[in-house]
Amino acid sequence: ALLRLRKLTPLADALGLVGGSKIDLNWNVQVPHGAKSILVAQLPPPLLINADVGANAKIQFFEKPVKPLFEDHMLLMEGPVSAGVNTTLRRGLAKVSLKYSLPRVGAVKLAVVDKLSGTVNLEARTDLSTGAAATIEANLQELAPAKVFDIPQDIAPYLKTIAAKLKLKTDIKNRVDLEKVDISAGAGRFMASLRGGTDLKATNSRFDGQLLVKPPELFRYGIRSQDRVNLDGLIRVNWELTQKEQKSLRLRGNLNLDNFSAQHALGGLRRVSGRIPFQQDLELPNFKSLRWAYLIRDNPFKRVDTSKFVPLTLDDSLLTVVEVNALERKFGPLRARVSLLQNLLTIDKLDADLFEGVLAGQGFVDIQPSRFMAGLQGRVTKLNTALLSSKPEKMASAPLSARLALIVDLSKALIEGRVDVTEIGKNQLLALMDVLDPSGSDSLLNKARLALSVGYPRYVGMQMQQGFLDLDIGLGGVLEQQFKISNLPLTPIVNAKTQDLVKTIREVPIQ
Repeated sequence: ALLRLRKLTPLADALGLVGGSKIDLNWNVQVPHGAKSILVAQLPPPLLINADVGANAKIQFFEKPVKPLFEDHMLLMEGPVSAGVNTTLRRGLAKVSLKYSLPRVGAVKLAVVDKLSGTVNLEARTDLSTGAAATIEANLQELAPAKVFDIPQDIAPYLKTIAAKLKLKTDIKNRVDLEKVDISAGAGRFMASLRGGTDLKATNSRFDGQLLVKPPELFRYGIRSQDRVNLDGLIRVNWELTQKEQKSLRLRGNLNLDNFSAQHALGGLRRVSGRIPFQQDLELPNFKSLRWAYLIRDNPFKRVDTSKFVPLTLDDSLLTVVEVNALERKFGPLRARVSLLQNLLTIDKLDADLFEGVLAGQGFVDIQPSRFMAGLQGRVTKLNTALLSSKPEKMASAPLSARLALIVDLSKALIEGRVDVTEIGKNQLLALMDVLDPSGSDSLLNKARLALSVGYPRYVGMQMQQGFLDLDIGLGGVLEQQFKISNLPLTPIVNAKTQDLVKTIREVPIQ
């Protein structure tokens, strides 16, 4: 049958808004009746009917859309569009199979899909007594989001060769279960799978799945040359999402890194491997935004030291980093046990090779955008401070050993805590004094500088609180001396050293 849509019902007139069109339709219906002649055939009861229905249609559009089909978005559909439907009914069990193909379709202000094809299979009893099951497959060559979304061009490869498969089952009245969902894109650069279920009111749900991502070689998040990150390696995520009472969510799982590298103009990580467990308890206050159900605000250094407990199972959460670089300085390798709970990234069992020395201890990072801070507690042994110079080859080796417990609040340019230096060279102590008092205006520091000309440092203590530093210097030599300098301004120094880093952190689109 060849039909003009505009000559049919008012519905067809509405469809005519997409332009001139035609439909080629072939269909057949077979209902076996078991009689010698259809004149004497009788239709059996519904539960005994065996029937086959098949239809193949091809729709072709001759003109571009002339009016919007929706209030805010223009529907784009370019033909020919083809679809085939086959239905069977066997003793009350109905099966419907749909095969479709669309060369180009989409909403112009949202996204356009090129070469979309796939299948839809439905199965249910005619009385729906056992619910219904569906399998949906979709393959598309390319997904092109509208320009208004400003998708970075480095993400474009992940929007090609997309394949998705969904298998679900529902009892119609109470629950929907996703037995299998598989998605792949970018020729294997992105792969995801999940399963789970929810009640129809979406009050209680549980899903779990896996995610594999090979990051783009270059990711740009701005127009400046420094607004880019070079990436490499492989990211795997195992996750579990639980929803309770509609507005409560819990997301937990493990982030696995395989030779992952990330390099920014200010610093980065190279060849990171290991596992990072995470857990996030979230709330949906208005079903439009997410927020943490609670925040961790106490000092994690005051907690029980978990390293004193022996785990009953093998601890495979150790993270290794071959190299860390920041502000033109490099150190590593680094080993630690890392986990993320709510807003707190905890670093335990830290062991790092640092400028020919060793750093051991524990640390944390608070990732709240309004309270971005980090802490470190541990010991530095035999650090070669000459390597901190811009020309280390011209500097004599000067080891540094110290005990430290520090908290750095980058949002307020504050450092609080204590450092006890047990080994330091004369030149390194003089350099520290020059940083704290570049103009030489502090009389006590000038006396300590003079005393260093005939002595040597035995001990240096630093107590930092509320933006000020109390310095305690013990000198040995011909005449042992002790200097205590209080209330040295520290915030201006921290602000000058970290303002570029803080500005960059605030611009990164993770907040």
